[in-house]
Amino acid sequence: MKRKMKHFVSLFLVLIFTLQLFAAVPASAIGTAEEPSDTLEEISVQEEAEEPEAGLGEPQLPKQTTFALNGQGTAEAPYQVTNETDWNTAVAAINSDSATYSKQYYEITADIQFTKAVTPVAVFSGTLDGGGHTMTGLTVDSDTNEAALIATNNGTIRDLGLAQVRLSGPADQSKIKRASFAVYNRGTISDCYATGDLSGGWRTGGIVTENYGKVENCYFVGSVTGRWETGGIAAWCADNKSNAIQNCYARTDAEALVSTVGVVAGYAYAGTTLMGNVALGGDVLSPGSVGRLLGKEKSTPITYQNNLACTNILVNNSAVSSNADNMQGLDKTSEELKQQNTYTAIGWDFSSVWAMDTTLGRPVLKQVKEIACEQPVLQNSVSLAPGSDETSRNLTWYANDEAAGIVYWAKESDLVNGAMPEGAKHVQASVTEANKSGYYSNQATMSQLEQGTTYAYQLVNGAKQSPVYTFTTEDASNGFTFLFMGDPQLGASGNLISDNSGWNTTLRAAAAKVPDAAFLLSAGDQVNTANNEGQYTAYLDQQVLY
Repeated sequence: MKRKMKHFVSLFLVLIFTLQLFAAVPASAIGTAEEPSDTLEEISVQEEAEEPEAGLGEPQLPKQTTFALNGQGTAEAPYQVTNETDWNTAVAAINSDSATYSKQYYEITADIQFTKAVTPVAVFSGTLDGGGHTMTGLTVDSDTNEAALIATNNGTIRDLGLAQVRLSGPADQSKIKRASFAVYNRGTISDCYATGDLSGGWRTGGIVTENYGKVENCYFVGSVTGRWETGGIAAWCADNKSNAIQNCYARTDAEALVSTVGVVAGYAYAGTTLMGNVALGGDVLSPGSVGRLLGKEKSTPITYQNNLACTNILVNNSAVSSNADNMQGLDKTSEELKQQNTYTAIGWDFSSVWAMDTTLGRPVLKQVKEIACEQPVLQNSVSLAPGSDETSRNLTWYANDEAAGIVYWAKESDLVNGAMPEGAKHVQASVTEANKSGYYSNQATMSQLEQGTTYAYQLVNGAKQSPVYTFTTEDASNGFTFLFMGDPQLGASGNLISDNSGWNTTLRAAAAKVPDAAFLLSAGDQVNTANNEGQYTAYLDQQVLY
């Protein structure tokens, strides 16, 4: 059932019209590679002792459970991982007997679709060869402290894709960390990609959380959100000279709720090398330290060489520019970043490692085919305002879908179990590209409204449906009341989170004081910076207003 909300109509005198706001693993899991190894190695894993049934005395002794994988775990005959069951077999073996199985060679021999939450490999010191395949649907239980495919990587991960990664968590303790491939990378990760949405980490990284080793020829596309250090490739880079990120790119909306975020990396200590990396796109948001390429330098020297950043990236909703090789990266336009020669000029290998995908408009790995993923449609910045007369209301909202959205409306009394009836009126919105990167502004008018009536409305963009909201038209013949507010100026304090909280408190207090107000009349100065989309989002995304 759709939830319903009753809210006020907000009126903006000028800006509203000028801005663009309108694994029980089976006993046998034999691989099915086309040319399987002659050797089928059985891996014995000791399970935990079982609790006795009532009246049976002592606990049962631990039992040996035998699994099987093709291969011998050597470079010449690696263990073959063909499906989800094989992967769970390998993880169980490594985690129960790290000394024997964590240093071995493993090869992914087919694309794998995860159907259940994955148990991370605790410590890996061997070689994981993805063979150009992709593992799709990586999730880890949200209460797991260190969530990634591998918790600690001391070995080599190569030629592997992770698509549609979905990680979340509470982000309220320093031990909670999130990444696609490894939480702690002390080895090498090369020629790999990840796509998805990662959040809930005290530190959150698109590829790794903490980098002590090397990440090379990798990319991340998606979103990352953390409490503190957050980055599209790495959240945090250690203070050692072996720590390097080279020839990688990220296109991500990156947010640190407290501080320290960048499109490529969040935090870097002295000794970090950042070479040939590209902040390809997205937005960066945090009340603390931020940067296009890197969020914060702990100390120097940090080696920067040939790092680029798209000029469309907004840092706290403002454009930045840099002609120096530093935390911001050298300026490049989005068109320049669609050209192969932009990357070859900074040392990328397009003969054996990279290829330019003209459809995606960005580089992809030659040896690892990217699996296309549908990105979820998001809606925000909803604004409901009076129309040209008392029979109409104007709606504007943002969506990250360039197709025009639709607004449906009906009398609240006509809803069917809280949902829109089949005969609901509807109109297609006009749509224009918004200032907010990746978003489009939808503008529509609900018409033929009757006075003194409660209406319900719903916004639809593709498969995305908003909640069902309600508003009541006034009977103007009996007069009406309204709220008048000025100078909320979100962002003026320098702490947008605090300003947002204060604005929310003010609106709720006003709504409680004047519950029958027909609309809010704004006298101006809604935000502190005219072109700051984050400040406008904080101003508009208040349920009292729509």
